[in-house]
Amino acid sequence: MSDLLVLCAFLAFAIFLLARQHPYAALAGWGCIVLNLWSEVPAFLREDNFLYPMLALLSLPFLAITAERLLRRDPVVLRLSRTAAVATCIYVPFALVPPLRDALIGTVVNLAYGLITALGHHPQLLAWDIIAENAFVNQIILGCTGILAIAMMLGVAFGEEHLSLRQGVLAVLLVVPPVFLLNLLRV
Repeated sequence: MSDLLVLCAFLAFAIFLLARQHPYAALAGWGCIVLNLWSEVPAFLREDNFLYPMLALLSLPFLAITAERLLRRDPVVLRLSRTAAVATCIYVPFALVPPLRDALIGTVVNLAYGLITALGHHPQLLAWDIIAENAFVNQIILGCTGILAIAMMLGVAFGEEHLSLRQGVLAVLLVVPPVFLLNLLRV
């Protein structure tokens, strides 16, 4: 169910970006995000995680306020929706398309392995996505790639309605390489 809701949010936000920011498309995207959060509440409660169920509760008034302001075409909520739409459209393909996800994870694994080796250590690849050295084992997952941070920061940059091509290119150059490099050092 989660993947379907995420895909629906992606499609709704893509329509929002392509259809001159139609408020109903943004509302559908936000609604799918809220439904996805609610669909995960039972799993969170089984894990004794009460933060996300609390966020699910708080998401309902947020959605109501967002819907009302979107329909009034509030510029602040439209910009927030553009930001969310851009971030969603960047992140979701990596989350839902296994070849993209695996290529990104593989790139991080190979670069991290090379960096660790260059620092004089002798790591082992236990699997295509697992680096080990001594008793330390690190499995690289999508969350370890920095793609979410990159998507969010580019969402903020491209949330600006009248971004020039030059500004867009500069935003990509100022966000992607530094975040990717810092994330690689973290891994």
